Amino acid sequence: MTSQETTINKKQSVLTRALKFIAFSLNCFVIFILAVIAFPFVKSKVIGKENVKKDDEARVFLANHYELFGPATCFLSFPYKNRVWVLDKMVDSKLMEEHMGLMIYRDFKKVPRFVKKIAIKVVKNLLLTAIKLAGGIPVSRGYSMKNIAAMQQSVATFEQGKSILIFPEKDYVKQGAGELMDGFVYLGNYCYSKTGKKISFYPMFISQKKRRICISEPIRYNPENSSSEEKDRIVAYIQEEMTKSFEALEKAKNNG
Repeated sequence: MTSQETTINKKQSVLTRALKFIAFSLNCFVIFILAVIAFPFVKSKVIGKENVKKDDEARVFLANHYELFGPATCFLSFPYKNRVWVLDKMVDSKLMEEHMGLMIYRDFKKVPRFVKKIAIKVVKNLLLTAIKLAGGIPVSRGYSMKNIAAMQQSVATFEQGKSILIFPEKDYVKQGAGELMDGFVYLGNYCYSKTGKKISFYPMFISQKKRRICISEPIRYNPENSSSEEKDRIVAYIQEEMTKSFEALEKAKNNG
């Protein structure tokens, strides 16, 4: 390669980085504007902050997803510094585009095709930027080396004094809390083996109708139990408390 070719490649590299920075900055600006507009519609009142212990060694919040409302209201309303677990397809540009395409073509059947294509690109880029701003930690369903990296990043997050936020439902539901996946429990074992810290897992139920984020008493990881015992114990407690919060909100609505 000649010196002239090297110079051209360097200029192209600088230009590419500059264009990426400009695109990222524009996306950040658009997200800020959208957040300001959406704030009155997605902001929720946080109930149960007194349940959050000041002496927690490490802290994980587990919430129902409620489609986009759950992550959005947590992003704008949640008072605790955190990083969030996200599916690996949500941080991969190609996989994200396929995922958004399925949703947009399913929910907006009467919209012209060319508009859908533009919407997919725009929404994909905005979501990728939002996930980056939120410090998204990519995880994969099932066993994957990505999940080891996610464990490492999560422990590093605890060391920084921040919490982890996880939406562990298998499928989105619009009523109550869906069945939970159990992979998050292994973070308790990993964290204890690496740092000696016992994670406090907090059940959290999000209600779009009531605009509430309800935090329950935590359950702390117990290293004296077997992995299977802890998985069953913790998942059952989280599921039960989320359901209790949902039922309490429903009862209050009916009585009101």
